[in-house]
Formats: sequence, C-alpha cells, structure tokens
Amino acid sequence: MAHATGSSRKRRHSSKRLKEEQAQNLAKKTELCEKAEALKDSTDWKATADKLMQIQKEWKTIGAVPKKHSESLWQRFIGACDYFFEQKGKNTASQRGEEKENLQKKEQVIEKLKALLESDEEENKQDAVREADEGMERNRFRTFQKRKTKSIRLTTKR
Repeated sequence: MAHATGSSRKRRHSSKRLKEEQAQNLAKKTELCEKAEALKDSTDWKATADKLMQIQKEWKTIGAVPKKHSESLWQRFIGACDYFFEQKGKNTASQRGEEKENLQKKEQVIEKLKALLESDEEENKQDAVREADEGMERNRFRTFQKRKTKSIRLTTKR
C-alpha cells in the first residue's frame, strides 16, 4: 500500500508541475499574441515583417498550453500575423503594378529618343531630350528588387 501512495503522490506532483508549466506557456503565448496584435496595423512593412517572423519563431519554442485555450490562442495569434501579411501583400502588389506602369512609360520615352537619334532634325533634339528627361523624372519610382536598367547614351550626330 505504501508503494501505491508514493506512486500516486509522484503522479499528482508531476501533474501539478505540468499544469504550472502549461500556465506559464499560456502567459508567454498570450504576451506574443498581444505583441502580434500591436504590430498588425503597421505599414513599416520590412521592419514589422522581421519582428513578426521573430515572434513566430519564439512561439514555436514555447511548449503546450492547456487544451481549452490552445485553439483560440492559436487563432488569435495567427489571425494577427495573417492580417499583417495580407495587408503587406496588397501593398506590394499595388506598388509593383505602379512600377510596371512607370517602366512602360520609361520604355516609351527611350523609344522616342532612339527614333530621335536616327532622325536628322538637329534643332528638335535638345528640346526632345529635355522633355524626355522630365518624363523620366515624373515616372521615377523606387524598386524593391535590383533590376537591370536599360540605358541609352545620347549623342548628337556630327
């Protein structure tokens, strides 16, 4: 009988320790949810994405939480992360669309300049170059990726 009592005492102690650990994990994961929710509306895309990915890595290192909280806590956490990344994706897509449009305008300017170089109209070349430069300036945009750019060296025929 003494053996059974000692065994059940160990189980109770182990169960108590497990519940305490899960309660600590619940507090840690709740804190991560709050951090993710605080960041979800940010438009500092790069810095916030980096922070959220770090928070996600931290989430993975934390152990189990009580089952009754597990699913709702996960949905809360992933909901905040997903919301941010969806907004980031929409912004990036619209930015890329704008970049493509600006690139097309620049390519049109380059084609006009090429045609001008092939023409014999010396008097119009400087005005056209100035106009093309202004067109390029109006269609300036920031790229997110390194791109090879087309360049053209304008020289006047002599």
